[in-house]
Amino acid sequence: MPRTPLLLAAILILAGCVGSGGRTTVSAAQEVPGDVTGAACHKAVASAVGRSGNDVLIYDRRAAGDGVEVRVTAAGQSGPWRCLVGADGTVTSVAPL
Repeated sequence: MPRTPLLLAAILILAGCVGSGGRTTVSAAQEVPGDVTGAACHKAVASAVGRSGNDVLIYDRRAAGDGVEVRVTAAGQSGPWRCLVGADGTVTSVAPL
């Protein structure tokens, strides 16, 4: 009998490790950027890879000349993507890294 509570506890712990196989996403507020630069790149990459905006996530931004380089991941792609956005918010380049 002393093994039963231990076995039950182990089963419950392991059950928490098994996912339902469903998609895990970040909140909508994080998926679609509120700033002009992030939103422009987000939309451009989603269009380039043929995915919805929910499948594109910005993970890095850095200054690049007179604009910003934005790096994103996109579902179904083998690697990250990069876009260059000018100071006026215009996307000048979209390409995989």
